[in-house]
Amino acid sequence: MAAKSQSVRFINRHAITASATTSGFLTDLGAKTLASVKSTLRALQTARMMSVLASMSDAQLAQIGITRCEIPRHAEKLIADD
Repeated sequence: MAAKSQSVRFINRHAITASATTSGFLTDLGAKTLASVKSTLRALQTARMMSVLASMSDAQLAQIGITRCEIPRHAEKLIADD
């Protein structure tokens, strides 16, 4: 009976360790996935902002205080400020 009890404790301890390892893996996977999604959304937002700014006339760009060559930097700044 003692051998069976020790065996059950070993199995339970092993199951807890495996569960903690799986939980940590899933947490890491979730964090990495979330970071990847955020990065992708930021890139899409920046591209859209650059497209909108590029469609503006030089006079309109001048009214907001930028030139055509400053569009990428300005778009990134606007998205970063969100």
